[in-house]
Amino acid sequence: MGKVKSAVFIAFYTLLIAVLGFVCFVSFPYGENNLHKFNSVLSLTQKDADLGAAYGSGDDAYLGGGYVGVYYPEGVVSAKEYEENLAGYEALVASYTEQVAAETNAVKKAELEDRLEKATETFEDYKNNYVAYGNALYLFKGDDNADGIVGEDNLPSEEFKTSFDAALNTVVSRYAHLRQDGVRVDVQDEYSIRIFVPQEMDSEQTALVYLSYTGAFTVKYGSNADTAEQIMPVRSSDSITDYIKSVELGTRSNSSYVHIELTKEGKKILSEKTSGASSESSNTIYFNVGDQSVISLSVTDPLTNDFIDVSSSAYTREVALTVATLLDSALGGSESDIVFSLGGTYVLEGAYGNNALTYMYIAFGICAALMLVFFFVRYHLLGFVHLYTCLLFTIATVLCVWSIPFLTLSVETFTAFMLMLGVLSLSDAVTFEYARKEYELGKTIGSSVKTGYKKCTWHLFDLHIVLALIGFVGFGIAITNITSFLFTIGLLAVFSGLGSLAINRFTWATMMALAKNKRAFCNFKVEESDDE
Repeated sequence: MGKVKSAVFIAFYTLLIAVLGFVCFVSFPYGENNLHKFNSVLSLTQKDADLGAAYGSGDDAYLGGGYVGVYYPEGVVSAKEYEENLAGYEALVASYTEQVAAETNAVKKAELEDRLEKATETFEDYKNNYVAYGNALYLFKGDDNADGIVGEDNLPSEEFKTSFDAALNTVVSRYAHLRQDGVRVDVQDEYSIRIFVPQEMDSEQTALVYLSYTGAFTVKYGSNADTAEQIMPVRSSDSITDYIKSVELGTRSNSSYVHIELTKEGKKILSEKTSGASSESSNTIYFNVGDQSVISLSVTDPLTNDFIDVSSSAYTREVALTVATLLDSALGGSESDIVFSLGGTYVLEGAYGNNALTYMYIAFGICAALMLVFFFVRYHLLGFVHLYTCLLFTIATVLCVWSIPFLTLSVETFTAFMLMLGVLSLSDAVTFEYARKEYELGKTIGSSVKTGYKKCTWHLFDLHIVLALIGFVGFGIAITNITSFLFTIGLLAVFSGLGSLAINRFTWATMMALAKNKRAFCNFKVEESDDE
């Protein structure tokens, strides 16, 4: 490339980076009395709730922290709930005892004694039917009406352990499918599940409630939920998957809905059952998981398609995704699934404190400064080649985190960015060093660069392919709190590979074409040895 073309390209490249950098990183007030504000892409990017405090203003503001809910399997209660219930029963016994002692009317006293006897029996049964497990839980031992979840040793039975592990995997996969940065699923006290959802979600309470539903997926049809006829599965020997293939999120014209794909048998049953539907004689389809009604659809015309779309004015993308995730995962459910109860929710502050975002920016600034010092000291003006590549890499990262719905600016994405920025810097340094070694052999600058790249290209290509595969494959199977980290690793591995193997080389050739002394531009030297 000639000097004129190189100069034009570098000028355009510099202008492009400057404009994109300004749009991505610079926010400023404007207008009379600074009434308006220009928000950079970075300021508009969603931040993870764990970063703490409130950032932004108006509609763009978000709160750090989030909501915590604890799922207790049927037969498991918290020590707090057990003690409160026991104290309540004991207080009732004490109250009836006082009333019996004070009552002089024989008839009323007999009634009170009967109530006292029943209250005492309830108190004793409750106390005897639970066994303490650790310091935080009580487990149901069983009574005349139901079997317990503990064995003869008063420890959880193997059957319960297996069921709990299966239920835990179901809950984890549901929250992982939301692809929401900041969501965490942890086992608490061995046999309860602790869920954290960020406040920045618009359906955090919906997720906490709906994603705890377990049991068989059934479909009913009728005028009301109580009397509706179960139409799927038809027979007890059938599975719901004989009628429904899948349930997924659907979007159309900025609206979201739940898309239910039917099998041939499901289409046939639905067509038969709704054949008499009309605006004057409408019924409703109810989609249930266990004993819970999840969504419903009013039917005013016969349904003959091989799919059903259920929408609502209340369905944001997150709500529709939550419902679709629940129903799709429930396709493998059964009546024997563990039933969960949501033991209330409470607000939790951001895990990383109120200044976490500021510390992240400072850490980036320090690392970037050290990186540039190294490249400019060792390679002189060649450091600009690396600088331009890193700026483009950073801008591309910000634009992707801003535009991809399930990514937010978080400790996980920031850590992935810093790691891959390090990989990009290492790749550039490797290519520079390979070219330096070729030059020390007495070759020209142009030949050294070409040969150096040729020798290291496949090594760097393999490195980036492996990192991309680790990121994307891990993203597909990972649990919720590292999905964003792995996806960012995979995405930025692609950017780093393109940067070091393509953009970096082209920029080097273009910039070096403008230099009068190409050796000085790269700070390459030929080591001279004295002849003996």
